[in-house]
Amino acid sequence: MRAAVTPLAGMLSRGLAAAWAQHPQRLRVVPVPPTRRAVRRRGYVPLCDVLRRTAYPPGATVHLNGLSWTRAVADQRGLDRNRRADNLRGAMVCRDPDLAGAPVVVVDDVVTTGATIHAATEALLSAAAVVTGVVALTHIPGRRQVASERQSG
Repeated sequence: MRAAVTPLAGMLSRGLAAAWAQHPQRLRVVPVPPTRRAVRRRGYVPLCDVLRRTAYPPGATVHLNGLSWTRAVADQRGLDRNRRADNLRGAMVCRDPDLAGAPVVVVDDVVTTGATIHAATEALLSAAAVVTGVVALTHIPGRRQVASERQSG
């Protein structure tokens, strides 16, 4: 992932510029926090590397601590969509008062089923933030649906 930091930062910059065009000078950027397990496994936080190299629109602010985990969650690897959603339900909270009423773009490094983005968005909405967009730097295909959904659909 480290070799991809600069291109990913460029893509994030373009996505934020588009969001900023709709909400000039008030845009808040809120990254999904890594779990402790992910930091231990990787030895660093890839999303922070990307955020450091991102060019932000004028007035946009990054809120690194905008979201935090309320509890430990199980490792998501190997879980289907429903189990991931159950695992993350209520696991994040927004305690940043500056986000209430502000337009927010949520940024995550990897999206597999969308469960983490959903949990982050729910936490922000519960704190009265106005989630105007989501940016995922990468997508892992193949786990978008539960097996029973694939068979019936």
